[in-house]
Amino acid sequence: MPYRSVKKGKTIMKRLLVILIALTLTVIGANAKTPSKLLTNAAICESTVHFSGLPKEIAACMDESQQDGLFILPSSWVLGEIKLEELVYFPIVYLRNDEHILCVFEKTAQGQWQLKFENPHALQIHGTDNTLHLDSIDFFNFRPDQLTQWGLLHGAIHYGYDISFSGQQYSIFITYESSSTPSGWAFSFLQVNPPKAQKSAYLNGALYDYWMMVRTGELLQYNYAINEENVGFFNVTMPTDMSVWDAASFHIDQRIDPMQYFVAAQVDTAYHGNGESLKLRSSPNGKAIRNIPNQSEIDASNLNDDWILVRYQDVFGYVDARFVKGTTAYLRKE
Repeated sequence: MPYRSVKKGKTIMKRLLVILIALTLTVIGANAKTPSKLLTNAAICESTVHFSGLPKEIAACMDESQQDGLFILPSSWVLGEIKLEELVYFPIVYLRNDEHILCVFEKTAQGQWQLKFENPHALQIHGTDNTLHLDSIDFFNFRPDQLTQWGLLHGAIHYGYDISFSGQQYSIFITYESSSTPSGWAFSFLQVNPPKAQKSAYLNGALYDYWMMVRTGELLQYNYAINEENVGFFNVTMPTDMSVWDAASFHIDQRIDPMQYFVAAQVDTAYHGNGESLKLRSSPNGKAIRNIPNQSEIDASNLNDDWILVRYQDVFGYVDARFVKGTTAYLRKE
């Protein structure tokens, strides 16, 4: 179930209380101030501490240059739901200047803690406009791997905050999960809630009030929804090199735009049809919105689905993949 905005002015934590998990944060240094320009006047979640508030095993891994910052601890640790001695990984968010840096610590085979990685690009959407402003950091939580009766439940790192861009507030939610990548963690989920319903350029103007980018195995999917109802989605060709999703190097600004995953393709209606124009549709098997001449060049979201989202002359729509060269459907024998 996605994170959702229930009412303007409520924090993301309250939204989570209503929709996802009953999570109550204990106040630790709630009135702590930071010299950061980005964090000036921003509301910081209540599990924020100074250096002296870090677990001593974690503090021992930090150097002197980091001791003037602020640190966000996982609420699950604050509440006593997890214990450091039982963990292999322990994440924190380090607030430095205008950055919120994901730091993940790892316990060695000898039982000593060490800094596994720190990444200033894993959590923070910077944008390209200096009007972007951080309004609040609302929650930070961590769940380690759990062995259940259904198998292994992967661990997860959750982070949520609100930003203002050109006077409009957006809510951002991002999740990393335990994985086989070198750092042990990989990008899993991003959700963006705009301040009000907007029209999707990709889905023929369909209204949405939040969108999600979800990585599931080898699939990367963009979902758009309004009032908890899905209005459309499309899959994109995800890079096969898992290193781009590794939490140690993942750059959220560089991965957020779906167009970078589209691939060049060509229409061919003669191989499975009569060589006439291909219908560009508003949804899979939906209303025709344009004709694409045979042999036209297009950009395709992926080559594997039976109906794929494409861009033709800056217009987005769905086409029957049987009539696009190189797709799985095109190569399938009939």
